[in-house]
Amino acid sequence: MALRCLIVDDSADFREAARVLLEREGVRVVAVASTGEEALARADELRPDVALIDIDLNGESGFAVARELVDDGDVDASRVILISAHTREEFVDLVRK
Repeated sequence: MALRCLIVDDSADFREAARVLLEREGVRVVAVASTGEEALARADELRPDVALIDIDLNGESGFAVARELVDDGDVDASRVILISAHTREEFVDLVRK
């Protein structure tokens, strides 16, 4: 059974590239979302095994989206992967929290 993934990113190009790469590796992308609201709806509906979430969703906090997905029980905290084009130093303290 393939791992089921939700991709959350405000970049359509990234969402498509990530989908292609993950599916090539046998991961089933069950949904993509460009906003936190859309991500929460898709996760509630589909209960993905893992969520790949951009830290900065066009001004919206990916950390907040991840926290809400975990608090709602839609995704286990150990299965949330936060991603960013920003340097590690910019977000290291927030990631630790």
